[in-house]
Amino acid sequence: MNKQQTTLQPIDLVYLWVDGNDPVWQDKRNKTIGVTEEKSATNCDGRYANHDELLYSLRSAEKFAPWINHIYIVTDGQTPEWLDTNNPKVSIIDHSEIMPAEALPCFNSSAIEHFLWRIPGLSEHFLYANDDMYFGRTVESSDFFAPDGLPYIRQNRRPFRRPLLWLKSKISGKKMSHYNHIVQNAAELIASYYGKYYGAKAHHNIDAYLKSDFEYTYRLFLEQLEPTFSNHMRSDNDIPRHFEKLRNAKPMLFCMNDSEYATEADRIRSKEVLAERFAEKSSFEK
Repeated sequence: MNKQQTTLQPIDLVYLWVDGNDPVWQDKRNKTIGVTEEKSATNCDGRYANHDELLYSLRSAEKFAPWINHIYIVTDGQTPEWLDTNNPKVSIIDHSEIMPAEALPCFNSSAIEHFLWRIPGLSEHFLYANDDMYFGRTVESSDFFAPDGLPYIRQNRRPFRRPLLWLKSKISGKKMSHYNHIVQNAAELIASYYGKYYGAKAHHNIDAYLKSDFEYTYRLFLEQLEPTFSNHMRSDNDIPRHFEKLRNAKPMLFCMNDSEYATEADRIRSKEVLAERFAEKSSFEK
């Protein structure tokens, strides 16, 4: 990787955020998609639980990536109670500002992502993160964008992924996980259009993108993507904690991912680790 410093400006940061503890939001979700099942891969509490992950992620951004131009928080009629909305460097973007009416209300990040390019004022170069993703040490814009302005793409290599998934589902009889379904959907869509199958899994962390690429992909594959827009929760047709290890390592980026496998005790412990690691209050807080 060529680490020559890039002078790209500006570079924004976009978050998806939800406060799943909000009773008003819970009522809306339950009326739309039903009551949460704790062990559901698509609709468990872990998909929506709020333990101030965003607060600590913003602390990490201010500490380790102060060059970020503007921060957009995409959400559904909510604002973090601790957020200083008078800070000119941060904006709340409601789903209704960027998504079509037929897609609302939406509880599906796979659908929301397709509309990020519609955020008013979003810069051409931007970083995208979930609220449980963090900067682990000082980073530069050159860690995300090459000198020619193109984003670095980080993926987890999965050699022979296509036949292995087939063997797993057909021979072992095991049902493909929801996440593997949506990754496979995207890979097959690209293969059908460009004739090349990419078996790698996406890098589940803070990543770099071009707004124009988002818009181009949206328009190019609109016919194939439209069915996912009405998936108010995650569906199989969507297109897409190790505390001691973290303490001893110095990762550039890390994710404290929640899921159907996490317990409330895990989430409390996660918050304790984040509070210790990012103890200093940021300018984004009241």
